[in-house]
Amino acid sequence: MIKAFTAAVFTALVLTACSGGDEKTNVSEAIDRQTTRAAERIEKKIRTPLDRARGAKNLGDRRLEEMDRALQKGE
Repeated sequence: MIKAFTAAVFTALVLTACSGGDEKTNVSEAIDRQTTRAAERIEKKIRTPLDRARGAKNLGDRRLEEMDRALQKGE
């Protein structure tokens, strides 16, 4: 996560150091693309464990409901 952000910043610095006045819009677009890609990667890395945790919770809830139903049938 930090590596992607660092790479994006480094790329932006290199591109702005080497660019002329006419290429500033291209550099801005390149920076925006890199920033967007980095944000998407970060979002994916954050969401994946959260989605897995929700799935595990749902599985546990379903098992508890099945146990409750089985106990109610036995009574």
